[in-house]
This record gives sequence, structure tokens and C-alpha cells, in this order.
Amino acid sequence: ALAVNAGGSINCGDTLQKHLGEAVEKMLISESTLDQALIRAFTGRVLLGEFDPTEQNPYSAIPISCLESPEHRQLAREAARQSIVLFKNHKNTLPLDKGRIKKIAIIGPMADVCQLGNYSGQPKLRVSPLQGIKEYLGIPSGLTYRQRASEFVQVGGGPRLQGCSEGGEDLDDIRNDSWAAFSKVLFDGATEFHARVASLTAGGSIEVHLDTLSGPLVSKLKVSNTGDWQNWVNVSAPITPVNGEHTVYLRFVGGSGKLFTLQSFDLTPTKPFAGQPDAATKVTYALGCNVLGEKDPAQFAEAVNAAREADIALVFVGADEDVSREAHDRSDLNLPGVQHELVQAVFAANPRTILVVISNCPLAVNWEQDNLPAIVGGLCLGGEQGHALADVLFGDYNPGGKVSTTWYRRVEDLPDYHDYNIRHGRTYMYFFQG
Repeated sequence: ALAVNAGGSINCGDTLQKHLGEAVEKMLISESTLDQALIRAFTGRVLLGEFDPTEQNPYSAIPISCLESPEHRQLAREAARQSIVLFKNHKNTLPLDKGRIKKIAIIGPMADVCQLGNYSGQPKLRVSPLQGIKEYLGIPSGLTYRQRASEFVQVGGGPRLQGCSEGGEDLDDIRNDSWAAFSKVLFDGATEFHARVASLTAGGSIEVHLDTLSGPLVSKLKVSNTGDWQNWVNVSAPITPVNGEHTVYLRFVGGSGKLFTLQSFDLTPTKPFAGQPDAATKVTYALGCNVLGEKDPAQFAEAVNAAREADIALVFVGADEDVSREAHDRSDLNLPGVQHELVQAVFAANPRTILVVISNCPLAVNWEQDNLPAIVGGLCLGGEQGHALADVLFGDYNPGGKVSTTWYRRVEDLPDYHDYNIRHGRTYMYFFQG
């Protein structure tokens, strides 16, 4: 009654449905107030034709072909470009001149993913920063599609979720003839299937079937003992050429007992950088580290070597839903995992290091702000983020976006969470210090 009397017409949950009847009986709310709340709640739905016959609703005539049409993708690209923030640009380090750069190192856990953020839609066409930069430079990038094991739509035979040492959850208790199904994946251009796995046994195999568990077998990956259930490695195998969208069914085959754990899988070309010899600028990619998890010396070394041999190093860092989401709070503001250490290592190898922060939440990048020549930021940039970031980094678009939240330098700067007195320097919208 208090909520509706104050003007709240809807509730994300079932509180109003459960208790408004009792509130009316106790005369805590009038029927006229309830009527007004219902009018407000239903007006938009009526205007959208939600209760009209399909043939009378003009929205029903919109063809499916308009989804992710060239016009809509261009709009998504423009929205992303307008959202990108230039945090720092010492001595005009940016924009980059592709005519003078011979080799670029692209490094970091946010480089080869299209981070969409909390409560995002699910575009089928997602352009990662790595893909966008390669396409900008005229380098064929092929398809990259990454799926977390925890995002299955159906499982059978025993697999279950457990916490992963690298953040999020992995698919555990995988046994012989168990399986997991994943929603539609676009296979156009994909020639290799990758999976990130861990095992303390003789392992087993991952069969990749399309559309049904007994559907066409297009790839089969071998998983061996990795030394620990959380000691992650990448395994891969070729894909039989196939086009179009398909539901992915993974069948797990092996001996008795638990075979291995699965963290994620993705599709990439067999030769990710094929065609580069003809490009004026060469691109080298190194993961460096994951968003969360311990330092892998081999991955660090690969990233440092790539940076050392390049004219420019672009490091993509940030946070995702494994770090920050509804009902999952952070305990600090720092770059998650060992990302800060990766940035320092890359910068030590190449002082022409540019930081790109791709995140779903504010992060403290104090050392980076003090030492790196340029920093670009983007929060929840959508499916065309790779193309938009390339436009900004190479000067086709002048970034003018503003952050929508305060980026605190340290936890000690945070005001009392329960104090919203505007005279104390904080509201729900902004924070300042005198």
C-alpha cells in the first residue's frame, strides 16, 4: 500500500500481487488509487497492441530480416562510438597512424571477447576488439564465438555447476556418455573448435554434434590429464565445414568416474591470422591472463614478447559478470585477478602501451593513469564494440563520451552507502569532495 500510494505502479517480483488484496481489505489503499496504478501499468502495453489480434498489430508485420540488418548494425556502431570515453591522451598518443605502424600487439582478457554487460540483449553478430581492429586493418579475422560452460540450456547424465578458479562456474562431474546442449551458434567461417578444460584423470573426449545429440558429428576433442581439476588448458580440433546456425550438443566420452571439467568453448578459424603477409600492419594477439584467476607464467611471457616486438601494444582489461553483477558485490575497486600485473609487465616491455578498459562497472586504474600515455574506456558498448573501438583508436571518430558513474580511486573514498543527504556531498547520481 505504501508503494502504490506513493506512485509505484509495478513491482519486479510478486509483492503487489500477494499483498494488495489484503491492503484493500484493511482499507490501506483506495480502489481509485489501485485503478490509477493499473491504468499506468497497462497503458504502454495497450499502445503496443499487446492485447490486439496479431493481424491488427502493425508490429507483427515487421520482418525477421530487419534484425541486425546493416542499418541496425550501423546504428549500434554509432551508439558505441558515442559512448567511448577518452580518459587520457598524453602528447597526442592517439589517434594511431596505421600508415606508420608496422606491428601491433593486442593483449588482454577483453581483447577477443565481445563483452555485453548485465541484462544485455543477445545479438548474434558480436564484434570483439580484436576482430574489429583486424578488419579495420584489412586482415581477415574469421569467426570468434565464445560460450561459457555455465550457459548451457540442457544437460544430461550428471554434469553440474561448481565454482571456477578463474571466475564464474564450470561444468563439473562430467562422466562417460553425459552431455550438455547450448543455444544457437553461428558456424559460418569456423574451422576449429576450442575448449578450456581441466582433468586429474586420463580424461576423455568431447564430441561436437549439431542440433540433436545424435546429429552430425563435426568435431572431436581429446582431453588429457592436466594435473588438477582446476588446472586449465585449451584443447582444440578441426571442424567439418558447416554453415548456418546450429544448436551445439557436446557429448562427453571416456572411462569410468569423473572425466574432466569444462569452463568454456569457442569457434575460431584454424589459422586466425591468415592473410596478414599482404597487410601493411601486422597483428599479434596474446591473452596474457583471464579476467580472474592466478598468473600463468607462460601466458605472461607470450604477452610480454608480443609487446616487445610491436610498435604499439593495446591492452584490453576490465570486469564482467563474474566480477560484478546483481547480488554479487565486489570487495575492492581494482582490476580483477592479475590484470594490473599484466599491464605493468607489458608496459615494461613497451612504453608505447595503450590501455583500453572494457567493463561493466567502474574500476580503479590509478597506476595506469599515472604511467601509461593513453587510456580509452567503454562500458557495455554492445555488439559492434570492436568496430567502434577501431574507429576511435585510429582517428575515424573523435571520442566524446562521458562516464555515467563516478570512478573512485580507492575504497576509502566511498561515502556512507546509507547517507543520501545532498548536503553531505552525495546523491544517487553524483559524488563530490570539497
